[in-house]
Amino acid sequence: MGKPKNIKKQDLISSARKQLLQKGQTQVTLKNVAQAAGVTQGVVYYHFKTKDQLLLSLLEDYLEKLKVEEKRTLKSWLADEMYKAQISSGEMALLFELISLSLHQKEMKNTLGQALRQKIRNTEEWAGADPTSARLITAMLDGLAMQAIFDPTFDEREVYDAAKKKLLDLLGNDE
Repeated sequence: MGKPKNIKKQDLISSARKQLLQKGQTQVTLKNVAQAAGVTQGVVYYHFKTKDQLLLSLLEDYLEKLKVEEKRTLKSWLADEMYKAQISSGEMALLFELISLSLHQKEMKNTLGQALRQKIRNTEEWAGADPTSARLITAMLDGLAMQAIFDPTFDEREVYDAAKKKLLDLLGNDE
């Protein structure tokens, strides 16, 4: 018998992430996560007792990666074009899958709600925005991300440039 595969909890979360993006939420099972990770179902059950527990860990992992490492001004953020990463269709597809799951899972819904409130507070801080403007900025970026996923005619360059101008106008900044 061969040596058992050394697998970490993070490896299973990564496998679940891939399965969610490839198959959608209804097709993600602990069994196919185990198969994709190259381990037995028992290994998955050792780390996660339920599919909901695994998906909550995936959501928490996703949200942790979204945290901003450094505080920036809106102008420097836009100059570096970091806002385009917010509109990455692959990442946003994962977020929308997780949002959909959160509608039916109370703990995920609470976790996502806390993360959204924190995102708005962070936007207030780094953009120097009032709470309403921070909500509008968040809504604009999330709405653009949705369009990038679902609208094949979405013109990234044109829309990103217009979004940049509108965000600076909203905050009364000059370029």
